[in-house]
Amino acid sequence: MCDAQRETRGQPVSSLASSCVSDDGARQHTAADELAAQIVDCASLLTCMNVEEAVESIRPLSPRGRAVTACVSWRPVAAAAAPDDVRSVEVQFSYTEAFVCRTKSGGEHVYESLMALLVANGCGAAEAG
Repeated sequence: MCDAQRETRGQPVSSLASSCVSDDGARQHTAADELAAQIVDCASLLTCMNVEEAVESIRPLSPRGRAVTACVSWRPVAAAAAPDDVRSVEVQFSYTEAFVCRTKSGGEHVYESLMALLVANGCGAAEAG
């Protein structure tokens, strides 16, 4: 799970809202906004996702919030899955690097879409019994 990482990442994205206003007073679209929108879009197809928790877990990785991270979790699709069986992946997003998933072995995989990242990590896939 991503809980330990989520607690140490810093301030929640909602506290950055005041820094997302341009000089003319218009609100600018941020990396956090984009990641939240992508999470919601994916959840419309991958209904096993914990969308509220994922959006609430978004945290900035840089002082200006140009790179963000989130813990996206889901319940396995398999009928035999235990009720408390939850899988998760730590997702990083920035406009320059797209979606990055760090593996437990320390490697990184870059994806063009959040959907591709989630499916590659088993979200929405029925497990072979």
